[in-house]
Amino acid sequence: MDKLRTINGKYIVISISLIAILIIGLYNLTWASENKDPKEIATMYIEALANKDSVKIREMGIKSLGMDTAYLSSPLITLDEAEKKGLLKEASQHQKINAEIDKLVTSQYDSVVNSFGKNAWDNVSFEFNKEEHLDGKIAYVEKKSNKQITEEQYEKLNRSYWEGLAKENGITYEQLFSFDDPELDRESAYKYHTLFIKGLETIPTDTIVSTDYELYRVSLKFNGKTVGEDGMGDYRFYISNQSGKWETIEGLTWDYPLGEPSGKEY
Repeated sequence: MDKLRTINGKYIVISISLIAILIIGLYNLTWASENKDPKEIATMYIEALANKDSVKIREMGIKSLGMDTAYLSSPLITLDEAEKKGLLKEASQHQKINAEIDKLVTSQYDSVVNSFGKNAWDNVSFEFNKEEHLDGKIAYVEKKSNKQITEEQYEKLNRSYWEGLAKENGITYEQLFSFDDPELDRESAYKYHTLFIKGLETIPTDTIVSTDYELYRVSLKFNGKTVGEDGMGDYRFYISNQSGKWETIEGLTWDYPLGEPSGKEY
């Protein structure tokens, strides 16, 4: 999830709110959510937003607080310029950080109200959708037992299976996998390829993407709608148990209408 966007590899959008969120780790807060289930975490976050409770949101230790509707007015400057202007030093003050997070949470609350009406936060529902993440590893499974096996076992089982299938059909393992040989006659190539395709239906192994954690996209509806009167829509946030406990890892974000500038995530 890309939070900082470089321009020509040199410049980034800097604002007090962005810096505040980047160094929120200075708080070193611990939020006891180890025993909470994902839906409870989602409900707590939604309630905090509905009440504009930035204190609770800070305590939740969210890595990325989401989008800010005021991002378009943020100046485009370099990190060096930000340091010269004292922005980095100022942002380290907890009082200023708190004030900027307050503004961000209010901005998110107002975005929903502007899109769906004054009572939007009184009529909010959500649904979970499991997200695939790309940092998983390939794992090998024996279909019969549905248990994971090693790569060596996977290759051994497959070799034995294909050799047995070839023998049953009066050919060798090497012949079976020669169907793409340009020197092979057309009739044999067709026979071997057909046998190979059929064999895939009963192969004893499978591969899956194995991950050590789960990631969920929590999609919101306000007054039963996903798109507001102003065209803003697909309001969502993300929760995960990557850290060993369920927590919100990315705050409220949404999509702008077609033709409008997309939101900036902090």
